[in-house]
Amino acid sequence: MYMMHDGITGLSITKGARHNVLPVSSLGGGIDFDFDSQNDTIYASVKAISLKSGNTTDFMPTAFSSSPYSIAIDWISRNMYWTDEKAGTIEVMRMDGPKKYRKILRSNTAKLVNCAQPVVLYWADKGGSGIPSKIASMRMDGTLPNVINQRRVSVPECVALDHDLNVVYWTDSARQWRTQRLDVFKKDLSHPIGIVYHQKKLYYVDAAYESVFVVNDMNNPNDVQIIKNNLLMLSSLKVFYERHTKDRVVLHVDVHMKGQHIYWCDYDKSGMKTRSSNGIRRIKPDGTGYQEIINTGVGIKPGDGIRGLAVDWMAGNLYFTNSRNYETYIEVSRMDGSHRLVLLTEKQSQPRALAVNPVKRYLYWVDNGQYPKIERVSLDVSNSSRVTIVSYGISSPRDIFVDVFTNDVYWVDSVVDAIQKVSFSGGNRQYIRTNLPSPFGLAVDEFSIYWVDRNLKRVFKLDKNSPSTSKPTILKNNLDNLRDITLFNAKLQTSVESSPCAENNGGCEQLCFALPNKTEPKCACSTGNLGADGKSCIAETEILSLSLDPKTKSAPIKPIQGLEGAVAVDFDYKNSYIYFSQVLGKRISRIKNGSTECIPEKL
Repeated sequence: MYMMHDGITGLSITKGARHNVLPVSSLGGGIDFDFDSQNDTIYASVKAISLKSGNTTDFMPTAFSSSPYSIAIDWISRNMYWTDEKAGTIEVMRMDGPKKYRKILRSNTAKLVNCAQPVVLYWADKGGSGIPSKIASMRMDGTLPNVINQRRVSVPECVALDHDLNVVYWTDSARQWRTQRLDVFKKDLSHPIGIVYHQKKLYYVDAAYESVFVVNDMNNPNDVQIIKNNLLMLSSLKVFYERHTKDRVVLHVDVHMKGQHIYWCDYDKSGMKTRSSNGIRRIKPDGTGYQEIINTGVGIKPGDGIRGLAVDWMAGNLYFTNSRNYETYIEVSRMDGSHRLVLLTEKQSQPRALAVNPVKRYLYWVDNGQYPKIERVSLDVSNSSRVTIVSYGISSPRDIFVDVFTNDVYWVDSVVDAIQKVSFSGGNRQYIRTNLPSPFGLAVDEFSIYWVDRNLKRVFKLDKNSPSTSKPTILKNNLDNLRDITLFNAKLQTSVESSPCAENNGGCEQLCFALPNKTEPKCACSTGNLGADGKSCIAETEILSLSLDPKTKSAPIKPIQGLEGAVAVDFDYKNSYIYFSQVLGKRISRIKNGSTECIPEKL
């Protein structure tokens, strides 16, 4: 889609293909626009234009901004960012809901002219009144502003991002076209303005040439094709695509109140791994601070992936199930994904949804294998503590939740069509609700039970003490593909001072586990070996050698020292290279056998 002075027009970038973008006219001096593929709407200046009907409405009150210049949509957090050229501000406003909350994130007297965002917001600043021109960035909430580059930046017009290579492109009508590395990607342009990177191609408009161009080969900037010409007063360019992945499946969600994060696991049922599938992510409740916590070592074939997660808020550990290569692993890491460790490997059963009871110090999971069941184990997942607490009357358990006020364990079953519970040890089994069409997820607080029903597309709430015949309250209607529910409530994650892992990670260098009826923590290492003190982790720092001839006492190869967690080693005899991995250094290196300096070469 390209914008001219009086409107926006669609153009297919695939030869011979048709598009369904209705032309938008009578914008009156449009400069920039962005789109939201979730509701098929274009936002330009203070207007919202439907791509389906063509109807135009006022989205932003003109009192909010005297001169809106550039617009960027955060389609995940549902916020709209814009720059005000006259006021010299970058502002943000909530897109959804009856109240459009607004905040000024940055303010100066320069001309902020263009912004683009992933998890970080980037913008071009033309400067003015003693403020230099520059390319800058900040977090989505306006914090941590950073000048990326101001050297040789004259009249920056537009910013584009290559997420794969982490490259920032910008157009400069005085100095042609540059990237963050200050490489001149394309020169001899007259007046480049709009620029978009999409699917390894770079699209741009040149107002002087009145044309839309595409660079088909990023390794050859001269491979340029004119897509459309004779377009008067061009000002902006976007590639419209489906930003909201339709085949994305979020299986489970949990929260960490101390860290103020919401965690969820994405699952790619197709087995075609992409940036938005198969992994664990977290985000702040206000939509900022998005992070990918687990995105490697995850199964990618059909049926593989992260299938459940649970937060131990006292120890600061994150448990998750990972189905990969016909095996299922129960793993643990710190809340930021560091110090990841496999605790259990299952070849026959299929652990899925998880729940933690940090008070009683147990981990629970539902098993969707050939013999469905619910199991309980200590938080270090030691095999000696593993017991089955439910093994009959269970067919397709979908979710599990621990009531921290009673320590009871609740679960839902979409074949039995019921909500049930047992005590923390597996006794006193009760049916809480029966004849439910398709319950998939549940959560419990001090007074109520909440659950989602996939078939009814509803979220329900029921008082714990209500009779089984009581009618639940419908909290939300018409929600497609419901999977899970949790509660962002500090009362559900209160700290217990007696927990040995509550303070300073129990003194453990990497992982800390609080065990039932134990006052001392159990430390574990994801990399290296547990030290003599039972808390520190000792990683291998050298590679040694010995001769296969017992008569030879000297080392045939000089020791390779000063390594950061050496794990694996192999050799290339022909070229006389020794290759090895360093897990703490997160790299693979090599060294020439017989080298006098013995300095590893990073690969």
